[in-house]
Amino acid sequence: MLKRQAALVISLCSMFISATTMATEEAEYTVLLKEDNLEVRQYEPQIVAETVVDTEFEDACVFRRT
Repeated sequence: MLKRQAALVISLCSMFISATTMATEEAEYTVLLKEDNLEVRQYEPQIVAETVVDTEFEDACVFRRT
């Protein structure tokens, strides 16, 4: 029984971690200069969208205008 519960917890945790990771995109870039902990990057062109929601966070419908 304990092995089954441990397997369930591990499955749920890995689903949560992979779900949050899948939504993250990293823009393509070229490193122009690198010194110690500093990188100067040139990013590829990209499209960025922004929307303003005039309500509380809990009431907001993400990516859907009403």
